[in-house]
Amino acid sequence: MDLIVKTFTRDNYKAMQACSEMFSDAKNRNSNNGFSLGGRSNIINTCDYFVCAFDEDKHLIGFLALAEEYLAEGDIYIAQALVDDKYQNKGVATELMKHLMTHSKGYKYVTAEVNFDNAASNKLFQKAGFEVFSDSGRYHCYAFDTRNIKNNKALVSTSKKR
Repeated sequence: MDLIVKTFTRDNYKAMQACSEMFSDAKNRNSNNGFSLGGRSNIINTCDYFVCAFDEDKHLIGFLALAEEYLAEGDIYIAQALVDDKYQNKGVATELMKHLMTHSKGYKYVTAEVNFDNAASNKLFQKAGFEVFSDSGRYHCYAFDTRNIKNNKALVSTSKKR
């Protein structure tokens, strides 16, 4: 499957709106793919960047919503991640993560919180080289030191720039 992965700022209303609608649809279906910040659905409206994956027909099939300096000074926080149910287990989340990591220069850390029960997301972060730096209630708090990106073959070896 060919993916198109691009980064948008929150000033790109069209991209933000598409991500927001996708999140709302998943929430309404009670889909549990992806993860979110403490159940706050409004976090998407405060994000600074969106890394979006599109299929060959340019339909949005997944995204990462990112906020600067949320958990720590100098970090980029993955506030929301979502992949359409039809594209689960096809490498979309991995490609989104690769794109984020290859474009995360200037940040000390990439951070995220993942529900203990979300096995797929926990596996993705562990495979990508993130480390748990704390647990907060129901969530693992993950961090990746971007200075280690060159040593992380799982993320950079097959990443495609677009």
